[in-house]
Amino acid sequence: MSTSRDERINSFWKQAYSDVDDGGYISDDALLNHYRFLVEKSELLSFIEKHVPKNSRKRALDIGCGNGKFTEIMADYFDYVDAIDLSQEIITKNREENKKDNCSYHCESLEAFAKRVDIHYDFIYVGGVLMYIDELKIEESYKALDKLLNREAILVIRESVMSRKRVDNISESYIAYYREANYYQKFLDSKLLEKKENLAYRTSELKNVLIRLKLGFLFHKKVYQKLLILLKLKDKLWKPNYNKLVNYYYIFRR
Repeated sequence: MSTSRDERINSFWKQAYSDVDDGGYISDDALLNHYRFLVEKSELLSFIEKHVPKNSRKRALDIGCGNGKFTEIMADYFDYVDAIDLSQEIITKNREENKKDNCSYHCESLEAFAKRVDIHYDFIYVGGVLMYIDELKIEESYKALDKLLNREAILVIRESVMSRKRVDNISESYIAYYREANYYQKFLDSKLLEKKENLAYRTSELKNVLIRLKLGFLFHKKVYQKLLILLKLKDKLWKPNYNKLVNYYYIFRR
């Protein structure tokens, strides 16, 4: 009996959070996880501070919240934050460990949540979710986002994409579509989202990672060793013909 897409994804992430120290990054390397989180946190805060006026920070939505790290950060900047994820285990854990009075966690898909609630958000963060949605349903996901966005709201989508050629990772235990960056861009440029202003399309800046790794060297020799490895790989990774997986940000104003 074949399993559904959601069941395969849920099973994969349940195992990931069970097997490693940081299930969200699927890694036991605490130092590297720490610096990766700092970079992604810095990116998120820069979007909020640059694009969302303080008098418009009423309600935010974290889609694909995972262990809730970014949900709690957003709760410091918005009056209220809702967070959704497909994993019942991680949502239950987040509810038990939640230290914020102004956020709540929901085990639902984006599409189901959009149908259920009558709420409009000033800021929506989609972190690594669309790569799990196939072509037949991706348009439905964008329509759900459109329904949830307030006027003048900011939408930030962070996706893992391939720098050159799409790669689909499909097996009995996992399913993900690592598409080219312009795949998601064309939807943002379409009429699926009303009254839009595209603020930026860009990759996460590697220089931010290197700066933090250099600072980490002051305290951890292990981090310096990772920096050397990154520098040695740099020429290979930055060759135009090298098809690599990168974080790509799409920033949009409703």
